[in-house]
Amino acid sequence: VELVSVNERWKCIASVEGMKQRNVDAMTWVCGQSCRTTKEQFPKSNNAATAMLIDGENSDYEDTKENTTTTYFCQNHEQVDKVHSKRRLFGASRDGTLFEIDFKTKKHTSVIGSGGGAVFCLSSLCPYCQLSSSQSSSSSSHECCQLIAAGCEDGSVRIFSSSQAAASTTNNTTQSLELISTLPSVGSAVLSIAWMPPPNHSKSNSLEGSVLYAGVGDGTIRKFVLTSRQIKDKLTGTVSHAISTGLLLTNSGNDAIGGGNNATSNSNSIISGLQWKASTRITVESQGRRVATKIWTLCALKDGTVISGDSMGNIQFWDGNNGTLLQSFQHNPNHADVLDIISNFEQNKVMASGIDSRVVCIESSSPSKKWILSNQQRSHTHDVNSLAMVYMTDPSGCADGTLMASKKNNSCTELLCSGGLDTKVCSYFVSNMRKYRPKIAYKYPSNAHIVLAKQPRIMTIMRSDKIDFFQIADNKSSISNVALDEEKAYLGSVNISSKYNLVSFDLNDDGTLLAVSHAGGMLLFSLEFVQDGEDGDEVQSRKIVKPTKLDIPSTANMSSSSFKFSRADGGLLVCATTSGPINVLKITKGGEQDTETAAYSVSLEHTFSENMMQGNGANSFSVSHLDISPDGRWLATARNTLGKGSVNIFTLSPGYKHWWTLPCTEAPLSCMKWLGDATVDSALAVALNNGVFYLFDTEQRCLSDWSQDLGFPADPHFPEELKKCKDCPDRLAFNPATPSKFLMGGQSWFCLIDLDAPIPTNSRPYPPDHFTAKNWGKHIVRDKHNNSQSKKRKLDDLVKHNTDNHNFTICLRYSGMIFLDFLNDNEMIVVEQPWLEIVNTLPDALERHRYGS
Repeated sequence: VELVSVNERWKCIASVEGMKQRNVDAMTWVCGQSCRTTKEQFPKSNNAATAMLIDGENSDYEDTKENTTTTYFCQNHEQVDKVHSKRRLFGASRDGTLFEIDFKTKKHTSVIGSGGGAVFCLSSLCPYCQLSSSQSSSSSSHECCQLIAAGCEDGSVRIFSSSQAAASTTNNTTQSLELISTLPSVGSAVLSIAWMPPPNHSKSNSLEGSVLYAGVGDGTIRKFVLTSRQIKDKLTGTVSHAISTGLLLTNSGNDAIGGGNNATSNSNSIISGLQWKASTRITVESQGRRVATKIWTLCALKDGTVISGDSMGNIQFWDGNNGTLLQSFQHNPNHADVLDIISNFEQNKVMASGIDSRVVCIESSSPSKKWILSNQQRSHTHDVNSLAMVYMTDPSGCADGTLMASKKNNSCTELLCSGGLDTKVCSYFVSNMRKYRPKIAYKYPSNAHIVLAKQPRIMTIMRSDKIDFFQIADNKSSISNVALDEEKAYLGSVNISSKYNLVSFDLNDDGTLLAVSHAGGMLLFSLEFVQDGEDGDEVQSRKIVKPTKLDIPSTANMSSSSFKFSRADGGLLVCATTSGPINVLKITKGGEQDTETAAYSVSLEHTFSENMMQGNGANSFSVSHLDISPDGRWLATARNTLGKGSVNIFTLSPGYKHWWTLPCTEAPLSCMKWLGDATVDSALAVALNNGVFYLFDTEQRCLSDWSQDLGFPADPHFPEELKKCKDCPDRLAFNPATPSKFLMGGQSWFCLIDLDAPIPTNSRPYPPDHFTAKNWGKHIVRDKHNNSQSKKRKLDDLVKHNTDNHNFTICLRYSGMIFLDFLNDNEMIVVEQPWLEIVNTLPDALERHRYGS
């Protein structure tokens, strides 16, 4: 599960690697807020298969303000950080479990069995996140009831309550999910759920009157209404006692939820004394087939309209009150399944996707309330499994900072995101899908798990269950670019037997020690590269890796989100644990022993805990970046937060102590690296999501002279083309042969930066005729025309005064770069993931008729 920030150039800010035998089949958010809403804020979509981080929503700054020591660059950053620190993501699997997806510990916590078999869908029953624009403009406060509805294989919809108190404890055995209600079984698997909040929730916090629709595998849509238990008892003359009747119970199973001691006080006033009642049954036509139509997705609108997508390829609009069919649309001519449906914020547009790779948009005309198929887009090559509605307030990457807020055109852009089998996430402008083409918002992970051992020239790649080793040959030829043959360079793998997928790893610079971590703990290996045997008549000259597992003290054997070996001392390992502290391990090689394991000793040298003493949002995520200076004196740690505390500096020599916490910047951190070598004092380079970077003098605890001369914030002084890059900088690379130069790059570009040369007004593209550079020219001309009302000029005219300045030249030659670093002086390694190779590994797409074929 990857958490992507829309306002940070679609950067992946956190991930949970998960387990090998557990697929995440459904997800839903629980906001956990108890504050006042405003008309300008947009609700969070409860889409089941795409987790998107939406900055700056669902809370007012005044209501979330708390006493904390954390400082922020601006008020918007503080609001965003505190809102998301209370959010929780829950998931479900078809193995019959529900769990919380904890991005800090990078594991599934509070795992509980559904009690009804496989779970096919989840929905958050949070009226606070689903208020309409008219309701959200009211002045009453709204509370999150923290309820989750799960559609199970046995035909029941089970309601779970998430306890905030239980989730905040450090004991992972304590369950934060408890079953409080089971709706009457419908006889077949529940494949989809749509929930509609009560119409009068703006005046009352009670959920009475809310409606839940369930799409069933037998081709029916079931409607359940949450009514008062006392009213139903008077009408029927009976008293409900069983949990199967839909009565909301406590964990004791005897009393109504309003009287339970373990339920939260917020939930008591919202759901006490209520019961689910089966109301309406809608049967979907099977068109003569013997197999019942599967209702894969449902969407409920505030006017009572229910929209269904089924296995016949139909998108049908139903009157939820009467159960009658209003309109029907065919998603594709092949009658392929419709997998997901979502509506925009105003609920006048409905988007649908399915096994056919197209995404269709259906709009309604206000006078007649008639729905019309208006547009379709085909940005994917295979099945489109999921849709999500997200809201971007800052495309520049400042995460809703003051630089964007100061602009006159500051507004919230509603985007539709589609995720498919082809591993891409594409975005669409909801306001005008006809005019703008979809864009690929996210395709590759930000942090590639690739490490170089520079002395033996070995490259290692982490997979989900193993570490692969490759030998990089000496480049003695005069050819500047040499491709690596993976089969010939392969040295073997270190396979890890565990139920968890691997989280992080690192290899020391001489290639003798390997550290690996998963959610259950960490492993250490000593490595030896021996000659391979004979293969036929030819003797193989390549080596193979021979690992030996080392014993780790129990006090240091903890799961770690990041590792880093010191380049000055290959036996010094820094481990950023998922529980918070940062451990420093010392690995020493002893004398001749009887066993190879005893030849190495591992000891815990020191534990840093100062990084945990931050404010509200500083500990929401685990440490994502570690880097040690070339001289082994400084340690820099970073996590993806907006406030002060995201980057901390520690000293490793001559003593262990916390040295400095870097000040907060105008945009979140994207990557960092120590520049220089062991012969000179190192400077810490910190790159931000908006394409800006700063250099820090750690000895003096301040910005370096270069950054001070540039000013703060430095965004206006950088070339405009650097801000036009569609992805944020993911990596920094330093060439030892040129001390004053380094590279900063993303997945489709990298930039040459010379600290001794002046910063040009515009960057030069390489190659000059690249199509991306032509688009830059259009944007720059448009911006300059809007600002100064001058005549339009071409890109060559804009940069003609910088013909001799090659600083900040942006290379666009490579695409899909997942790794970039220098192996030696003037020798750089670039790892690409070609898109066509990914497509070739996918199953065949749905055959469709093309025009002229």
